[in-house]
Amino acid sequence: MKNIILSLSLFSLILISCEKGHKDTINIDISPSDPFLIRSSGDVILYNIQITSPEILSKFKISETIGHSTPTNLLDKSITGDNHTESYSYIVPNISTDSANITIKFSVETSSGDTKDRAKTVLALATNSLLEEYAGNTMFSCSDTLTSTNLFNAYNLLTVAPTNNADSTAHIADLCDSTGAGQFLRTWYSPSGIKFVRYNSFDYANATESMIEDAYNTGLKVEVLYDINQNDIMLTKIGNKFCAIKLIYVIDEVGVQNDRYEFSIKK
Repeated sequence: MKNIILSLSLFSLILISCEKGHKDTINIDISPSDPFLIRSSGDVILYNIQITSPEILSKFKISETIGHSTPTNLLDKSITGDNHTESYSYIVPNISTDSANITIKFSVETSSGDTKDRAKTVLALATNSLLEEYAGNTMFSCSDTLTSTNLFNAYNLLTVAPTNNADSTAHIADLCDSTGAGQFLRTWYSPSGIKFVRYNSFDYANATESMIEDAYNTGLKVEVLYDINQNDIMLTKIGNKFCAIKLIYVIDEVGVQNDRYEFSIKK
């Protein structure tokens, strides 16, 4: 009997010990919930932080690490209670390069010394690194120019001006149907001899020259682009300048007239 009582007592002690050792974890909810954001220098991100804890809270910190630099404290304050709500307006810093990864760490500590961290990453783009967009460009099909007075079946990407495929300085031109049937082939080539990379997953909205350069250099370069469709993104290099083209519409009208491409350019 004594052995049974001793065993039960030991079991009870183990159970109590396990219950004391099992703690609910500190929870940090942050809005916006996205772990990765792309923002320009000077943009403001409003972080809303909600903290709950099984213990009394004692401290809350926010720090910033740009690239591989030493972390900088943005906020260091004493807090209390078992929950805390905080709003923090983070201003994306000015950077000297085209872009930089910034880690923003949110840290909580309880009165007993328990800690919990959450981190967010921001890709900061230098304000002057975002490329200018030239929208509303139209290039007509080669077949259309054969049957109408519209001769703009090619484009100069540097001057952002329409031209025709007889212009050897044109960077893109619609390929003519050699069969004479006047089909809209939806195919581009370059009278000036530049090459293209089709890169439909490219982040056109936040394009910088270095982003285009990296994607172009690693992509498959071709001299002819076949089967061009709406939302295609084409990257190219003209001399030392990089350029991105996004197809907005590829319009195939009834017959051969007025078939055309509408696109935007970033350079």
